[in-house]
Amino acid sequence: MESAKVMIFYDSDCGFCHFFIRFLLYRLPKSKPFLFAPLWGKSFEKTIQKSMRSSLPDSVVAYELITQSILTKGKAIKLIFKLLDWPWKILYFILTCFPISIINFCYDLMAKARQRFFKPPKSNCPLVPTELKQFILD
Repeated sequence: MESAKVMIFYDSDCGFCHFFIRFLLYRLPKSKPFLFAPLWGKSFEKTIQKSMRSSLPDSVVAYELITQSILTKGKAIKLIFKLLDWPWKILYFILTCFPISIINFCYDLMAKARQRFFKPPKSNCPLVPTELKQFILD
């Protein structure tokens, strides 16, 4: 995907993560800025330097392809919402009103509770229509 700006790595064992990836896939802007791949999968290992992998949380990781920067937790979520179209982009502007420490705190609370609210998925790949599978890598 030549237009992709960000690779989003997600916890493939997390039902909430699958829900969030499906949410994003169904709201992809025309610019198609995202590619998705499971944390610790082949694409993750090819993209993220081995020395960086162990320090990353078991949660959403956004990798900016142009700058090769790695964003996690609140910074990753802010970037993701920034790249969505309206009305979803409004969430980015709302998040900018809060310090990143507050966003990360809320993120951590949700991360701790996610297993209680969402069942673990049956596969590594979120269930999506065939035309959206092109955005999901190994």
